[in-house]
Amino acid sequence: MSSYINKICLPTAKQLFSGQVLVSGFTVKSINDSRQNVTLLRSTRINLYDSTDCKSFYQSGFKITMVCAGYASGFEFDGCRPGFAGGPLEQSINGRSYLVGIITFGDLCGLKYNPIVAAKNRA
Repeated sequence: MSSYINKICLPTAKQLFSGQVLVSGFTVKSINDSRQNVTLLRSTRINLYDSTDCKSFYQSGFKITMVCAGYASGFEFDGCRPGFAGGPLEQSINGRSYLVGIITFGDLCGLKYNPIVAAKNRA
């Protein structure tokens, strides 16, 4: 294990989450406007929305097997970027990290009330 790699718990079917979650994934950045690129691991904390809000954002595209998260203020780095799909949505509770979901998609990245969507994970 390291500061970048650690174990994570799968939540039970009845476990509920609220508040902030950590998202992480890889982005590509150019170095000094050259043709060289570097891959960076990025992470940020975003807010979970309740399922009613998620349904209003995505309507029929949102299922009970999904969870969504983002910023109410918008214009923030929110994990809705290439390289984040398939990445974790995690939350620490009492010193244990739980895999809340796996990032699947997001529309209009970084804008107000346009959260990312993740498939819920359950044990």
